[in-house]
Amino acid sequence: MGASVVVCQRRGVDLLECARRLELALNTVKRYARADRPERMLRVPKYRAGLVDPYRKRLRKRRAEEPGVPVQHLFEEIKTLGFTGCLNLLHKYINQGRAEADRSHISPRRLARMLLTRARQPQDRASRSSGPAHRRVP
Repeated sequence: MGASVVVCQRRGVDLLECARRLELALNTVKRYARADRPERMLRVPKYRAGLVDPYRKRLRKRRAEEPGVPVQHLFEEIKTLGFTGCLNLLHKYINQGRAEADRSHISPRRLARMLLTRARQPQDRASRSSGPAHRRVP
């Protein structure tokens, strides 16, 4: 997407027309035009210490002992230990994978490469490999 904006600019197309052609919002096109490299477009999540972090070891231990333990039970356990947050906060914490072992997050460069390269659509591969649909049916 960013490459398309750069191509439009090199051809002398103004940003509004570029936004119309690419079917993007004008502010998005402006952001791509301002960025000197793709890494500047990324907003990598920065996890800070939250309300659940002090109970992280306890959550890991319980989930290792009993992997299918409901989040409601975990919530009640840490609530008795002094947790002041809500159940929804604990759900988000666990779904993000923050309660599990430390994971390596995608680097900004790799994420930019993933976002800016065009993904092949499955229908294109299927149509090239097997030919028209009427030939497949005997």
